[in-house]
Amino acid sequence: MARSYTRRRLLRITSAGAVGCLAGCNGLDGGDDSGDTTPTTTAGERSAERPSELNVVPEGATMVAHVDVTALLDSPVGESAIEGALSSVAAQRPTYDGPESYEEALDAVETGWELDPRGVSSVTAFVGDRTGGEIAFVAETNYDESEVVEMLETRGTVSEETYEDVAVHVDPTDSALGVLGDGRYVVGRTDTVESVVDVTNGNEDAVSGVVVTAYGHAPSGPIRFGTVVPDAWGQQSTNALTVVETIRGGMSTEEGQHRLVVEMETTDADAAGRLTTGLEDGLAEFQPRMERESGPLDDAFSRLDDIAVRRDGSTVSMMHTAGAEVTGDLIAVVVAVVGTFVLGLGETQEATHPRASFEFDYDADAGTVTITHQGGDTIDGSNLYVRGTTGNGAIDAQWAADYGVNQVWSGESVTVADVSDAFELRVVWDPSDQDISAVLAVMVGPGT
Repeated sequence: MARSYTRRRLLRITSAGAVGCLAGCNGLDGGDDSGDTTPTTTAGERSAERPSELNVVPEGATMVAHVDVTALLDSPVGESAIEGALSSVAAQRPTYDGPESYEEALDAVETGWELDPRGVSSVTAFVGDRTGGEIAFVAETNYDESEVVEMLETRGTVSEETYEDVAVHVDPTDSALGVLGDGRYVVGRTDTVESVVDVTNGNEDAVSGVVVTAYGHAPSGPIRFGTVVPDAWGQQSTNALTVVETIRGGMSTEEGQHRLVVEMETTDADAAGRLTTGLEDGLAEFQPRMERESGPLDDAFSRLDDIAVRRDGSTVSMMHTAGAEVTGDLIAVVVAVVGTFVLGLGETQEATHPRASFEFDYDADAGTVTITHQGGDTIDGSNLYVRGTTGNGAIDAQWAADYGVNQVWSGESVTVADVSDAFELRVVWDPSDQDISAVLAVMVGPGT
C-alpha cells in the first residue's frame, strides 16, 4: 500500500528523525568519547574572508545560504529532486493534477510567475537581526525590472517607493521587493530590503564574524550554508544543541558523485565525541522505523543508514555520498517537507504548534521553578503541560487543570514545587483534539 505523506505524517517523520538523531545526545554531559577522528573537512584551508556572494548580506545575520540555481537546475540532481518532490505531493493528494515531470514543473512555474525560472541564476538567503527571525533573499536574474513589476502587479496591490534612489515595491503586508540593478532583486520585509540597499550602497557594513567563518568553511558547491546556533535552539530542544556553536554544510560534486555534508562545530573535542556517539545511536534507532513504511521516497529514507558520522577534533560531520538520483531524492525529502508545511501542499491543514517563549526561574532555597510566558501566541491552558521530572519525581501537570491558568498569555506563570537541582522540565503543547504535540521550552537543573 502506498504511503500518504500528509502534513501530520511528515511531521511525525521529521520529528522522529530529529528526536532519533538527538536521542543519544540527551546525556551529553557524560559518556565515552568514541568518535572517529578521521579528518572530514571537505573545504580545506579556506580564508575566513567574506565570499563575494555574501557582500549583499547586512551585518548581524545569523544564517547565510547560497544556491547556484543555474548549476542545480542543469544538474541531474536538480531534476531528480524536483521529480521526487512532485511524486511525494501526488501521493499525499489523490486529486493532484499538477506537473508530473521536471520540465512540466518548470513550465508550470513560468506560467504562474509569468517569468521563466531558468532566468534566476543564484539566490542568497539570510536571517538577520533586523528581520525578526524571518528569512530574506537576494536573487541574481536576467529579468528586466519592467517584467518583475508587471508580475507583482498581477498578484495584488503594490505601491512603489524610493529608498536611497532604489525602487522598492511594497504590498499591504509589508513584504517588499527592492530593485538593486543589473538583474538583482532583494525580497523581504521593508526594513530588511532597506538594509540590503544600505549595504550595496556602502552605507552599512556587510556580514562578518563567526557566521562568515562557518560559511567559508562549508563545502563549495551549488548549495552552501552556514549558521550560528542561537541560545534559543538549545533552550527549546534537547540539550544536544547546547554544545554546538556553528553549523555549516552543503552539496558538492566530484567525479559524478554528489556529497551532502552537515558539519557541526562544538565547544571542544570531548563534546564532539559525545555528539558523534549520540548521532550514530540516533540514526541506528531511526532507520528501523522507516523500514516499516512504504512510499514514493522510500529509496531516500532507506539510504539514511548510509550517512557517515565522523569527528575531527571539535567538528562533527554527517556525510552522504551517492549518485544523482539518490542525492536528488534526499533533497526531495526536504523539499516535500518545506512544501507541506510552508506552502500548504498537504492534503490536510492541521495547525502547526504555537510560537511562544518561556522563562524559567529556579529558586534553589525554595525548591521551586517558576515558568513564565514571555511573549508570542496566547495558548489554551488545557493544551499546555509541564512534563519531565522535578528531580524528586515525574511530573505531568496541565496549566488549566492543575494550576488554574485557562489562557496562557504574556506574563502568565506557574510554579512547580518540590524541585531539586536535578530537575528537567519541559513546556509541552499537546492538544487533545489533534494528533500532534510540540516541546516549546526546556530547562534542566544545575545538578542534571
